[in-house]
Amino acid sequence: MYDVPLCCESGLNSNVAHLRIGGVSRRSVSTYTITIRDLICDTEMTEYKEFTKGMFRVRDRGDVILLELAGDLEGLRVGNYCINHDLEDSGELTWTLKACIPVPQVPKCCPPGSAMKDGSCQSAATPAIFQPPVSAKPFNFKNSIEWPNISHFVSNLTCSEYRLQTELLSYKQSHLVSFPKGVHMGWIPDENTGRRRYKECPDYCVDGIDLDGSVDYYVSYCYTDPYDYHKEICGDGPCLRKCCKKGEVMNANQYACVAHKNATFNLPTSRESSNYSIVEGWPLCTPTMKITGNFTIDKDGNFHNANISLDPMKYCVDMFKSDDEMEQSGLACLATISVWQKVRPILFPICNVISLIFLAILLFCHLVSPSLVKNGGEHQLCHAVALSLAYGTSFSISVFNDLFIDDGCIIIGKVR
Repeated sequence: MYDVPLCCESGLNSNVAHLRIGGVSRRSVSTYTITIRDLICDTEMTEYKEFTKGMFRVRDRGDVILLELAGDLEGLRVGNYCINHDLEDSGELTWTLKACIPVPQVPKCCPPGSAMKDGSCQSAATPAIFQPPVSAKPFNFKNSIEWPNISHFVSNLTCSEYRLQTELLSYKQSHLVSFPKGVHMGWIPDENTGRRRYKECPDYCVDGIDLDGSVDYYVSYCYTDPYDYHKEICGDGPCLRKCCKKGEVMNANQYACVAHKNATFNLPTSRESSNYSIVEGWPLCTPTMKITGNFTIDKDGNFHNANISLDPMKYCVDMFKSDDEMEQSGLACLATISVWQKVRPILFPICNVISLIFLAILLFCHLVSPSLVKNGGEHQLCHAVALSLAYGTSFSISVFNDLFIDDGCIIIGKVR
């Protein structure tokens, strides 16, 4: 169950509000718990803003996402808010979101006048105003927001197990994103999989260097290639993978590691138990799916469940927390991506284009030579037009799939 707070002055009881909260959410109202409370904003660390109907939507997790009508703040997730609603004279329900927008707090690697170089703070020309680019949208980093102010503090970043990495802060590779729980650093460590990873404070820090009036921002973080890290920990002995760090469990709803005071981890080993080296982290493959039920880890660290057998790089096990229940489960890669699956997204659009070219030639010939339309040629012409529409929509879906909205996909499906 997720809490959706309503402002005290809403004027409607919680039962009525429970029925009408669906106007700003895609989720069934039965999954929400309606609470009535005041909105309290820390004036130093947050900014109070109001948004009207159509500017926001309640997400499945209970927080709010700002929509396109919210302007530059589109995509921002807000956790501290309440919703106020009133009935207009026309009888329609008007929603107002009262939100505390957190001021981005970015950890700075070094004190003013110095920046991170070769793994240590060294003297450097730094910008007078520390204002690195921070995005509000987790998957659109090109357009950062012009925040009124950005708070920062000096963070003592130390890497005990991993290596210190420093790179230019840019939307193509590394970026900062504002979340309800703080500013996270996101990046794509492996271009082959394209899987984006995030680090929270204090696992990263940022520095700015002023070069003749132009400022470049760099981010430093602790990271080691997971394959190299796995080999370093395991060596030549048996090992198994734990999904989360020590003292953390896996949130079964969000599939994210969260701290838990009663976090315990019992090795799901077979009778032939051994001294395992434990590697922390998700499986080194995609996609992954949850595995429940009886499973064991043999003396070599291999995962066994029914007829499934996986080596330590292709699974991880941990305690999964769902509401108030805790169970031991695992994440495993049960399907490997074949060569055909990798080639198919590229090959099909190319074949569609080739087909469209020859169909266009066929249509052109029918237009310039009316004799081809006679004696049943009109049926061939209609067939060519239908194929052109089919191949055209197939090509559009393959290449521009991410740009389509839900209604667009429905329309194309009906056309096909």
